[in-house]
Amino acid sequence: MVKDKIKSQEERQAEVRPIIEKLTELKISVLEPPIKELFTKMRLFVQIGEKIEVNIPYPKTNQIIEGVLHPKIGKRTWIRMVTPK
Repeated sequence: MVKDKIKSQEERQAEVRPIIEKLTELKISVLEPPIKELFTKMRLFVQIGEKIEVNIPYPKTNQIIEGVLHPKIGKRTWIRMVTPK
């Protein structure tokens, strides 16, 4: 059985960079507790390289920050804000 290859730390950093850029573009402050939690999860993802599922309530806009930080090569890392139904 072949183990799945894990993205390098540099690759993981490159995957979270667009998320940080989008938050900056939207003028969402890292000082807000839900965003601080997201940054903590992204930092762990980059440093440790484990799969992290994100599901953080964002009460300011009545949305949820959801996604997956995926360390395996070929698997997509994604984050989005959704309005609960």
